[in-house]
Amino acid sequence: MKTTRIGLLGCGRIQRKHFHAVTVHEGAEIAALCDIDASRIAWILDHEKASDLEVARYTSEAEFFAHRPIDAVVISTPHASHADQIIAAVDAGLDVLVEKPMVTNAADAERVIERVEQTGRQVQIGYNAPFTPELQYVRDCIRDKTFGRLQMVSGYISQRWKNYVKGSWREVKAISGGGFSYDSGAHPLNTLCWTIDAMPTEVFAQTDNRGAAVDVNMALQARFDPDILVQLTLAGDCEHNIGSFMAFLFEDGGIEVDGWNGRWIRVFDKKGPIKYPPIPNSSSQPLDHFIDAIRGKVEPLTSPRNGLIQATLMDHVYRSAETGLPVKVG
Repeated sequence: MKTTRIGLLGCGRIQRKHFHAVTVHEGAEIAALCDIDASRIAWILDHEKASDLEVARYTSEAEFFAHRPIDAVVISTPHASHADQIIAAVDAGLDVLVEKPMVTNAADAERVIERVEQTGRQVQIGYNAPFTPELQYVRDCIRDKTFGRLQMVSGYISQRWKNYVKGSWREVKAISGGGFSYDSGAHPLNTLCWTIDAMPTEVFAQTDNRGAAVDVNMALQARFDPDILVQLTLAGDCEHNIGSFMAFLFEDGGIEVDGWNGRWIRVFDKKGPIKYPPIPNSSSQPLDHFIDAIRGKVEPLTSPRNGLIQATLMDHVYRSAETGLPVKVG
């Protein structure tokens, strides 16, 4: 099988992990790099000790997408630009791995889905949850009704996010799409939307910018089809990073788990704690899985539908926060 040639769009901190993953993957190679700031291209090559790498380098997206020796692209750019970049990529015949969030509104998600269906290309999203065995187990339990029907989900995430992002593009809503809830705070939202795999039907949210230009704290109550009640707290101005917790409460049991990246899990049935739950041995990295999927070795774990679910939730989160009232979806 021929080598899969990868182009990296955006050369910031998150893209470094994808750069490294491509270089150690036996079936892939980096064919092109693109960033509007040429110094970022030099930065990522320097940090990966690859300054001498013979690779095409672009500061123009149009020229990058026209680079024929690319088979697939990894997008790691400011959030609001994702939709147009995904569409440009699939129109150029490329498969796409995009960092979360896929898009920043449901209308853009629908545009992406339409173009993906027309072109037949793959678009996958770099969430944590799908590539974490513990959270795969949660999703399987929901789908298989291992502990009966899922009734409720509760959880929180905390981080000193406000200080981390001060002065960055993440504070500009037109570029980021939103605040903490579209950045680190999106992880439990990703986990919620991916494990439930259903649309919200009603949303009530309150946000607090804590003096910033975007939302920093959020309290969310929602109902997902079919009648799953959700309560999540996103705290982006917490002096200490307490971490992340999510509880999935079923008719006949429950699961407590780290909703950020599944670092720990506790499972309960009617009798009490299950000491050794059957967690799948299927850990992978988004980039590795993406390459294997486009080479036909595995089925994709994410799709544009996941991005649509989360974008729909977030549209209604902000609408509710603006009005101070619950909002129906649809």
